Amino acid sequence: MVETKDVVIAVFGATVAASALVLVFVGIIAQTLWTGGLSNEDRPAFKAPSYVSAAAFLMGLVCTGLGIWWLTLQQPGRVYLALIAAFLAQTLLIGIAGALVLYQTITKRFV
Repeated sequence: MVETKDVVIAVFGATVAASALVLVFVGIIAQTLWTGGLSNEDRPAFKAPSYVSAAAFLMGLVCTGLGIWWLTLQQPGRVYLALIAAFLAQTLLIGIAGALVLYQTITKRFV
């Protein structure tokens, strides 16, 4: 049986790593938008992926905070459920951001 402490520690590590990776992607998207030689018609297409990527990063910060809260305090059950929900939301946002960037890159840059 997996203990909740093991799950929290695993989620904490995964969310910190995912947040760092998403922050790199946000930087790449921002650099592309501001200095990447995109035409004015192509710039709006990359705004949605940048917003979703930023939301994924912020959700990772929420998840990190919840993990620290759960580990350092009395391990309340509602915080555990919020942590799992935040981690699932971050994972979903990362998937959406990746799909949007891939779609925009294929349809706007190579066609």
